[in-house]
This record gives sequence, C-alpha cells and structure tokens, in this order.
Amino acid sequence: MEPTRLPRTLLVWIWKLPATLILIRQTGAVTHNVPGYSHTTLYNSWLQNWLLRLITLLENQDAAAIFTPFLGTIRNGDAVISQKLLPHIALHIVISGSPEELENMKLEIVTVLEDQVERQSGFSPEGRQLVAQTIFGLMDHFSRWIRDRQKLQGPVNEVGGSRRRDGSMDAAIIRVKSIMTQISPELIASAALYCKDHARALLNIEQQILKLEGGQVSSGQSLIVDEATDHISPEQQLQKYYEKAHEIYAAVDEPDGMEGISAKITAPSIPHQIREHESTGRWTSAQSCWGSPAAKTSR
Repeated sequence: MEPTRLPRTLLVWIWKLPATLILIRQTGAVTHNVPGYSHTTLYNSWLQNWLLRLITLLENQDAAAIFTPFLGTIRNGDAVISQKLLPHIALHIVISGSPEELENMKLEIVTVLEDQVERQSGFSPEGRQLVAQTIFGLMDHFSRWIRDRQKLQGPVNEVGGSRRRDGSMDAAIIRVKSIMTQISPELIASAALYCKDHARALLNIEQQILKLEGGQVSSGQSLIVDEATDHISPEQQLQKYYEKAHEIYAAVDEPDGMEGISAKITAPSIPHQIREHESTGRWTSAQSCWGSPAAKTSR
C-alpha cells in the first residue's frame, strides 16, 4: 500500500541516508498519553511526543522502514522536519491502524480544535494557534489524498469508496473519509475563526447553511450562533448563520458574497448594516449606525 507520496524536501533527507541498513535503537520512553495535547503546554513537546508515538504504531513495513530513521531527528526537536512528517505518518495510521487508534486520532484533533474555542489549556495564544494550524494542515493532507485517490480510481460508489478491483484501497478511502466526517464542520469553523482562518471558517459555515436550508435541524449549544439551538426556530438558526457568513465575507473583503448573503437576511442587525455601509464606502451612513442606541447596546 502506498497511501502518500513524500514531498521533495523529505526525499532530499532520505537520499542522504547511507545505503546500508540503519538500525535505530530507541532510547527513552515514548509517552502514550492520549490525547497528547492535554498533557503538555508547549507546541514542540506536543508535536514531538505525538509523532514519536505514531511512528511506534506503524504497521506497514515499507512505511516503518522510511520513517523510523527520522526518530533521531524528531527527538532532537527539529520542528520543521516533524511538521513535514506528521501528515504522512498520521495518514498511514488512519489507513492501517486499529479502530482504537482511529478513535485516538479523532480525539487528538477534536481536543485541539475545542481548545481554540474554550481556551482552557496552558498553551500560550501563539502556541495554541500553531497547534491548530498543524491540525488544519493534517486535515488538508487527508482531503487532498482522498481527492487524488478518487481521481486515479474512477467514479465514487454509494458508500464513498471507488469502483476498482483493489478492494483494500476502497477500504482505505472509506477509513480516511470516516475520520473527516466525524469532526463537526461547526467545530472546525469556530476554531478557524479564532485562528483568523476565514476561508476555512467560511467553507464549513456554508456546509452548515446548506444543511439547515435542506431541513436538517441542529440541536444543543451552537458554537457559531452563541445560543442553544433548542431555544430558537430553524429559521432563526439559519438567519444567525447568514449573519456570521456575512461577517466573514466582510473580513475577507468579498463584496459579492456579502451581497448574496444579504439578500437572504430578513432583519439585518446594526453590525450587519455597518459592514454593508463600510464595504461600499458609505462612511457617513456607517458612522450614523455606530451612533445609534442599538449599536451602543451591542458593543
């Protein structure tokens, strides 16, 4: 199985390795705390410990032969190389790991994303954001791998796999898709907003809007609308998502998106009106909105 192709930057390092067999003796204990994010407050420590743990779980012999020589580099704290290695090693774990490790992978990702919103860990703001960016990069790698494999394998069937003779590759795609679909788009959007990753936040909020427009009703506490969705109607939920999408379109300076979503908002809020005026250069109107009693109350 060859689930991923290494980038040139990593191949350069591999080519430098001697052609003879390299034996790596692991020194020091590898932490098996899950999720690792909850047991440290430093980015480099989190990345190193998680990566070392994942390498010990590799079941594919070819993958183990490729990645094991990097143990020394990882232990020496080379964050740049570790960041490059993580998506590839994690993908191997998702494809061939045990069900328990699949759950552990999801738990690590969800724990990181939740802390972007709750901010209860001991990470510094910079460290917390760096962890989130690493997780987003990991998820992007999973998504690219799915797209690339599906292009190579042909049409997608009804269970999310591809029609081809190799049934094991079908199973691999389904496993990677499963972990991606189990992570809430709303959680991703909320974490992305805190990280100022507006494009990612918008993509996932739009997914939620499509679900609500299609009749799927959310329940429980919403991370986007800051209100228990059980207490408001589906239409009110949708309006709040429209408002949040409008806010993000303004942040990324996308007037066409603002105009399109504005047409769906039945009762524009004061912040909405201010964004509309500012985006079109109507500064006097925007200033008038800022001076309104409603604007002062909402600050």
